[in-house]
Amino acid sequence: MANKRVIPLNDTLIKSSKAKEKDYTLADGNGLQLLVKMSGSKVWEVRYTVNGKTTKTTIGNYPSVSLAEARKKRDAYKEKAKEGISLTKERKEAKQAHIDAIDGLLHTVMTNYLAKIKDSVTKSTYDHTKRRFERDILPHFSTFKPSSLCTFEDVITSKSMKDIKHPELLKAVLVVEERGAIDTAHRLLTECNNLWLYALQHGHVENNIIANIDKKHALKKIQKKHFASTTDPSELKRFMEFAKGFTRSYIARYALQILPYLFLRASNIRLLEWTEIDFEKKLLTIKAEKMKKPENGDFIFPLHQTVIDILNEVKQFTKDSKYVFPSPQDRKNPISNNTLSKALRENGFKNIITPHGFRATFSSIAYGNTHIHGLSEKAIEACLHHAERNEVAGSYNYKANYLPQMTILMEWWSDYLDGLKHG
Repeated sequence: MANKRVIPLNDTLIKSSKAKEKDYTLADGNGLQLLVKMSGSKVWEVRYTVNGKTTKTTIGNYPSVSLAEARKKRDAYKEKAKEGISLTKERKEAKQAHIDAIDGLLHTVMTNYLAKIKDSVTKSTYDHTKRRFERDILPHFSTFKPSSLCTFEDVITSKSMKDIKHPELLKAVLVVEERGAIDTAHRLLTECNNLWLYALQHGHVENNIIANIDKKHALKKIQKKHFASTTDPSELKRFMEFAKGFTRSYIARYALQILPYLFLRASNIRLLEWTEIDFEKKLLTIKAEKMKKPENGDFIFPLHQTVIDILNEVKQFTKDSKYVFPSPQDRKNPISNNTLSKALRENGFKNIITPHGFRATFSSIAYGNTHIHGLSEKAIEACLHHAERNEVAGSYNYKANYLPQMTILMEWWSDYLDGLKHG
């Protein structure tokens, strides 16, 4: 039976075609047809065969795409099909390439990377990483809105990561070094390495350009800075007398008094929360994500009675805040970063002791008196929330291995400090 001859469409026929109870098609010939939908919309469809495989695709709605334009598009699909090329596939690939190009822009990858690490690092680490990217890397590879602060929110566009070469990235890092921030330059290069590894895993770059930068030869050596600390008994006694009599801020007074007993990092002292303290069990538990090295697990620390007494005193004044040491201006926030260090600087302890320096003070004195307290190196390191030396994997199992020793060690340490006060 002969094929029914297709009568080409015309605008009059198309306009007069009405919606029915089912979708139906009107053929124009040579693979072009108009799909009239139940909703009344009219969609152009093209059928074509590439390498023996028949494909159907839509090319727009009538009347937005006229009959003449639809025929031109059909002819284009047919011509490509003769060459063995699927125009549908080609356009999908082009669209995907465009999407990939946008996803691969530096500021986009940075934003996605920061979102990924946000819950796995401390807030301080996250904020510092974000700020370094904004301040030290983005300006070299981005266009910003006029008169903006040059933050992520102000970026109009940025260079694709795959087009950034290692010499130009190193040039941006060296600008940081040139302003004297050598340690920051090293940290920034490490953060860029993590960023490029993330981009590599997600297909935004073909290689990690940071691997081409030898930090040892590209950057100046970091001159290790030590926080001022002391093991001089007379200076420690002087400090404890000063802390007991500090009058400028009663909140700071209690924080200063507790410093030598807890020897936490300054950030952990200021962010200390009442929920982290178990008065009954005499334990302090700080979640891993708040510690400098989250990979070492939660920090569980035994509290001597002297510490409990100090905490009970301050609790009378700050129990309405979630923080043990809240800001006097806003009890919803902790004391500022500079509160304790400023108190020490302004009261005769500059270059003698810093809040962080009490960690070194405890470490030095504890190691120097192992013949007296008889406790292991591991107990000392556990009190500092350090990973076991030469340990490849695994976080502390405090309760099973170290907590009993830590408790004895803190008894000895508190007795040592109390002895200085009364000596």
